[in-house]
Amino acid sequence: IFFRASTMSCLARKSADQKREQQVLKELNKLGGPHVVGALLAEYNLIAGTDLLSTSCLSVEDGAAHPSTGAKRALVCGLNYRGGRYPLHGCIVDATNISHWLRAQGFTVTVLTDDTPTRPTRSNMLAAMRALVQGAREGDALFFAYSGHGASITANAEDEADGKTETLVPLDAVHARDFIQDNEVWGTLVAPLPAGVALHCVLDCCHSGTGMDLPFEYKGEGAACWKEAHARNASHADVVAFSGCEDDQTSADLGAKGGALTNAFLEGVQRPGATFKSVYDHIHAWMNKGRLTQEPVMSSTNTFDVDLPFSVSNVWSKASKAQEPPAAHSFSSCVIQ
Repeated sequence: IFFRASTMSCLARKSADQKREQQVLKELNKLGGPHVVGALLAEYNLIAGTDLLSTSCLSVEDGAAHPSTGAKRALVCGLNYRGGRYPLHGCIVDATNISHWLRAQGFTVTVLTDDTPTRPTRSNMLAAMRALVQGAREGDALFFAYSGHGASITANAEDEADGKTETLVPLDAVHARDFIQDNEVWGTLVAPLPAGVALHCVLDCCHSGTGMDLPFEYKGEGAACWKEAHARNASHADVVAFSGCEDDQTSADLGAKGGALTNAFLEGVQRPGATFKSVYDHIHAWMNKGRLTQEPVMSSTNTFDVDLPFSVSNVWSKASKAQEPPAAHSFSSCVIQ
């Protein structure tokens, strides 16, 4: 098992001896994830585990799923960092598998990996992200998937309550300043989108819980149980992200099988009668069955009924009107302690 922390992090290799593997995982969990190495200690920091979220659930926005009537575009990034100091082994597998599934859904897919002519460097990733959302309009369905290293660094912005910002690690990253920060992901992928556009995302990397800075996070077992995460970020688009773990956790790389989140996600969405809740629950159960300590996260630009049918081709809220994002009202039957 590998952990998708960052190229600046120590990664645990799965041992042939099962007892040794369990011991490695136990020690890493004590540390809260891979520890920092070398002179980058002062530049790269792990999260201490601060809870950013409020304690009550939010009301659910009225609406229903509507089939996409526009373009279907996807950007898939898989970074193995081949030849680097801390390579991964399943991220290109993730990119291949999720691309095949998206094409079967009718999407035009752009793929960036170590092996493609356009490699997933910082500049290329940002350019491809901008191209994904450029010209998007009501009825379009978009998809973004990232499998690679994730990192947590000291935040400059005041809106990070724990003092950390979550990042993606491009292929050419050398220092923390080369990472793509969560506010950049929000500003590039989410902020430009108009009402009536659906964007689904999969972030299969470490420290990815709030990796897109979406304002709401799904918590609990009730269909209406959402919590506020980033109140300052508001969008009229329908954006849902599945992240591999909480901000203070690591995500498992299963080698030739790919990443834990991507495997669980693809299984969940292809089950008969899949809903957003059933996909989330399947991912959670998949992690538990594999004895992985990572807690998957589902976040969104809006609160919505997670019992709605899951489809990457659906716009699931009121797409015809640019309404203000829902207010944070308590939902008495579902309170997170």
